Amino acid sequence: MGSNQYTRDLYGREVDGWYWCLLEESFEHHARTFRACGKELAASIADQLAKTAADVPAQLMQEFQDLWNGLEDYPDGQSPANLRMDAMMESFTSGYSPDDATAFVLEFIRRLTGARPS
Repeated sequence: MGSNQYTRDLYGREVDGWYWCLLEESFEHHARTFRACGKELAASIADQLAKTAADVPAQLMQEFQDLWNGLEDYPDGQSPANLRMDAMMESFTSGYSPDDATAFVLEFIRRLTGARPS
């Protein structure tokens, strides 16, 4: 029996389901914020990503969450992960529109780690 990509990583370890909830809530929060500022296009992008957050494969979700380790070292919310997330969300207002949450997570990982696409 193979691993379920939506609950287990490539090693068969279960990934905490809370991670998907956090991602979905982050998109929803940004959608509300954009909408309150009259930025409807950005809000609709964030809404669409929230709807696809549960589809991010477990391996990617674990790698994404691992980049948030050490937040306690940045009590002002200025961790590299926070800054990158805020910048990527804000870029919805200038045309960045990933296909789904998986594409967003992949791009976040690439940008934060400096990995180059193959």
